Amino acid sequence: MRCLIPTTGWYEWQDNGTHKQPYYHHINHDLFYFAGLANNQGCLIVTKEANKDIKQIHHRQPVLLTQNEGDHWLNNEDQLDSELDDLVEYYPVSTKVNSPKNNSPELIQPL
Repeated sequence: MRCLIPTTGWYEWQDNGTHKQPYYHHINHDLFYFAGLANNQGCLIVTKEANKDIKQIHHRQPVLLTQNEGDHWLNNEDQLDSELDDLVEYYPVSTKVNSPKNNSPELIQPL
């Protein structure tokens, strides 16, 4: 079953060879949606090949949707390209995000 996962951003890690640097990705810190699939056991985020900007951080990215695009997704229309793809901004953040013990708004602050 298709679903929408509300979000204001996500992390991806860039492998620099010696360590992995986390980057926070967002769209003006506004609410948007990931395309998802769900069943009785949980859900997953649908991904696709990263756009040209995000590709320098990671080879894949979530499928991003506006509310209107999300309505199409929920009606079983393939909606893998979004007007949001070109609006994504990102910046490096602290490696404190690597530990699930850490959970605070400071984790999305730029380095």
